[in-house]
Amino acid sequence: MYTRGSTNTRIIVGVYVDDLIVTGEDPVAIKNFKKQMMGEFEMSDLGFLTYYLGIEVERQKAGITIKQSAYAKKVLDQFGMASCNPVKIPME
Repeated sequence: MYTRGSTNTRIIVGVYVDDLIVTGEDPVAIKNFKKQMMGEFEMSDLGFLTYYLGIEVERQKAGITIKQSAYAKKVLDQFGMASCNPVKIPME
């Protein structure tokens, strides 16, 4: 995790191997940071975050939702429970 700038122009960069997540409050500062990085490194801008390290990310007006439904399905398949009946509360 790296930060750049201060107060309103602060940019936070999360790095994992060759993947970056760039976030901050100032869209212009983010755009300039990405432009600078693309000038130094061979990289592409994939737009808004949708999937990172097995976590699905969905933007909505009310906020951001993160989930791991693909991982949950994989675990259910692994233990032979793919056809089980889902319930909201794990008891009868």
